[in-house]
Amino acid sequence: MQGNPLVTVVIPVYRVERYLEKSVLSVINQSYKNIEIILVDDGSPDNCPKICDDFASKYDNIKVIHKVNGGLSDARNAGIDLVRGDYLLFLDSDDTLSEDAIEGLVGKALESKADVVIPDRYIQIVENESKTVEKLHFDDTCHIEDPTSFVINVMIGKGRAWRFTALLYRTEIIKHYNVRFPVGRVSEDFVFNINYMKYAKKIAFYRKSTLYNLKRAGSITNTFHDNMEQTYLFIDDEICKFFKDKSCKGDFDTKRKELLCRNIITYITSIFSLKSPLKIDDRYRKANEILDNDRIKEAFNVSEISPYFNSQLIIIYYKIMFRLIKANRRKVAFMLARLTGKVSRWLK
Repeated sequence: MQGNPLVTVVIPVYRVERYLEKSVLSVINQSYKNIEIILVDDGSPDNCPKICDDFASKYDNIKVIHKVNGGLSDARNAGIDLVRGDYLLFLDSDDTLSEDAIEGLVGKALESKADVVIPDRYIQIVENESKTVEKLHFDDTCHIEDPTSFVINVMIGKGRAWRFTALLYRTEIIKHYNVRFPVGRVSEDFVFNINYMKYAKKIAFYRKSTLYNLKRAGSITNTFHDNMEQTYLFIDDEICKFFKDKSCKGDFDTKRKELLCRNIITYITSIFSLKSPLKIDDRYRKANEILDNDRIKEAFNVSEISPYFNSQLIIIYYKIMFRLIKANRRKVAFMLARLTGKVSRWLK
């Protein structure tokens, strides 16, 4: 690989005509110029298909895929199939890159000979608010270069590094091992990353923000998802496969169960939050059904959880919820979740 490798940026597009131009321009205007852009129109019913075609007619390095709507994972997978770059970067179509993001990531990749470069921070922008805030994905204790140890201790042990946008991946690994996003799932980034890390040999960390992440009301991360416990059980299955494929030895199963507990507490909090469309009786019924699942009950048999958050208040909340559920004091746990749900903006 030469010192000026080609970087492919894949951008899935659906109902984002208000944000798309700014997102694409943030890639076009990168200080690093050896870039190709793949815009995947996922059957968007608005003006996005025309915006994509207009960009492609103006810039030789932009390709457009028009496809029937299949969801984010399916759109990203379609983009992967056309990638020519030595490295691959995913960008959501309502987010933007910092001007020197790709230059910095490529420089770090070449210097370290790493298979993936992970920024440890990002800039959050709240829609209709003027302020921007730099946030850490994780602190220096999570800068573990060995991919297997990173998965066990950070992705599973601390429930971090689930985001995959504005990271730099080595395309050869994705293509050779057919690493793809699971179609029809949310939290698809965790599954993609854990499967990629099976084959990566080294991680490098970038101590600058590469991404301006727009937090908007209609985004997937701000939407209530029914039956989210099934996604968390699917993630649990993928973790078990990882342990088996990597022949992991030691008490790693406890970390898996702790993560499942944390995820279930997150979902129960969401069920009782203001964004939940469920009636109050259905919220209690749904939460009880989740906790009656045999695998989830088994997970809550661990002695304690050590949730990783930037806020001590959130950590205390999760620990209290865990102890209440473990002690089968569900009514109290649900009351606490209801109270928390009314002020859930701080539970981020």
